[in-house]
Amino acid sequence: MKLNIFGKKGTSKDGRAFPIYLSTLTKKDGTEMKVSVKFRQDAKQPDLADCPCVIEVDKKNANLTIKEIKDAETGELLYDETTGEVKTSKTLWVAAWKMVGPYVDHSLDDFE
Repeated sequence: MKLNIFGKKGTSKDGRAFPIYLSTLTKKDGTEMKVSVKFRQDAKQPDLADCPCVIEVDKKNANLTIKEIKDAETGELLYDETTGEVKTSKTLWVAAWKMVGPYVDHSLDDFE
């Protein structure tokens, strides 16, 4: 499957910089799911200078984890105020991938 990968620098509480990668998965019914993308230790990460980019991942080399988000202090589940659903963290773990090329934005193609 081909994935559009967007990357940016994040900063930890102690000031260390680290890369953050995001993408969108499309289900068979056409619905989309925004995910955080993490690359396994033996799979190199895309260079942030190359992002946004398109990578190809064989499904056998990736897995998706979905975890419910809890309040750090109380341990209670957090709910989305607009939908009332439990908030979740979705992470796509990638073990192997290959670069397809740069991401081309077509969002403004219908405008002059």
